[in-house]
Amino acid sequence: MVRVTFVHGFTQTGDSWARIITLLPSDHRYLTIDAPGHGVAPTAVVDFDQVADQITDLGGPGLYCGYSMGARMCLYAALKHPNVVKGLILISGSAGIEDSNERNERRESDRKLATHLLEIGVDQFIDEWMSQPMFNSLPIDEVDRAQRRTNTARGLANNLIAAGTGSQPSLWDRLGELTLPVLIIVGANDQKFSAFGERLHSLIGSSQIALVENAGHATHYEQPAAVAGLIETWLKENFR
Repeated sequence: MVRVTFVHGFTQTGDSWARIITLLPSDHRYLTIDAPGHGVAPTAVVDFDQVADQITDLGGPGLYCGYSMGARMCLYAALKHPNVVKGLILISGSAGIEDSNERNERRESDRKLATHLLEIGVDQFIDEWMSQPMFNSLPIDEVDRAQRRTNTARGLANNLIAAGTGSQPSLWDRLGELTLPVLIIVGANDQKFSAFGERLHSLIGSSQIALVENAGHATHYEQPAAVAGLIETWLKENFR
């Protein structure tokens, strides 16, 4: 039996993994956590080092599965705490922004978005966030929307400022350090993150990659059975 800790995407909570977990084999232990700034986690987020520490303190030794923001966090945690993170599942993930100018622009964009969030409140922000093109193929799920609205404006804003893509150090040049088993899952219709996934795979020698047909960015929401099947097979191959 292995322990798998799940880290969700931005504006979600640990409850967002419920559907996938019900489809996974019962002979492993699954833990869902609220990422910093989300759910019941502390609203104050200092930096990505603290994020990695908080996640691994909660999850402990084992495997880590992250989606989008959660994938970035799990990847960083694996590099900082290689003795804790024994395997990675990265769904629609990236290793950050390489170009420093582009990263600074994104940091400023994240700050403006955080200010906007505080001005309009969580409910309206969730509607705006979910209206982005990357979620066009994601069916409207009122349960998911309700879960997202349990977050606080301050927590999400702090997360954007301290742990957004603009504040994350680029990890692309460090991926060769990883020797643990890694499963990369991306939606075939998500061109941007499919490219990220292919590059992650090319730089992590111990990785496997799977493109899920008829799925966009929220791959595990759009094709939960297919994603659960990929995870189950990978677990059997690497952690019997």
